[in-house]
Amino acid sequence: MPPENPLWHGLFCEIENRPNTVIEGNRRFTCLAPGLIRMEFAPDGIFEDRRSLVAYPKQAPVAFRSVQKSGDDMILETGRCTLISRQHDKAFFRSNLATALRQYLSSSDESSP
Repeated sequence: MPPENPLWHGLFCEIENRPNTVIEGNRRFTCLAPGLIRMEFAPDGIFEDRRSLVAYPKQAPVAFRSVQKSGDDMILETGRCTLISRQHDKAFFRSNLATALRQYLSSSDESSP
């Protein structure tokens, strides 16, 4: 469990007004862009707050489109990708994390009847 924080509300973490951050168990997910989610696992619940070097130049908050709980699963939706997480106290493995990225077609790619 993350350290107690008066701004922590269930799944949503609004530390420093960041509606793009979700904490569940020992995992933190931050939406950096509709197609990019930063995923962190911290056994002690203390997360790294420095910027991600991969996405360093532009890191404006992008709120998750939706966050849902379904049984043991947490489903994060950005509009461009979906992330499903379970076993929130364990490190990331193929068995407890799934992602799907939506492909967008341009108008010239769409087939006509």
